[in-house]
Amino acid sequence: MPQSFRKNRDKATAVGLRRPQGAPLLPTLRAYVGANFSLTKAAAELSVNPNTVVYRLRRIHALTRRDPLQVDDLLLLSLGLRLYDSGAAELS
Repeated sequence: MPQSFRKNRDKATAVGLRRPQGAPLLPTLRAYVGANFSLTKAAAELSVNPNTVVYRLRRIHALTRRDPLQVDDLLLLSLGLRLYDSGAAELS
């Protein structure tokens, strides 16, 4: 993959995380983790259809290249979310 393409792809990913339509992604991930990885319970907490939760988790996968439906990736996302929520990400 050419270096220029890789840089542009990374910039697009970073911008995608900051867009307003990306806003429900963090609450969705929080709800999914808080509901012990139950799509139905997360959907109920967010007052959305379970398919919406699945769509948002797929969007998280597309933006981060970490699949919240896979245990190893979910662990990394969950730890990252905890660090983000604790403010530790701002310290570095």
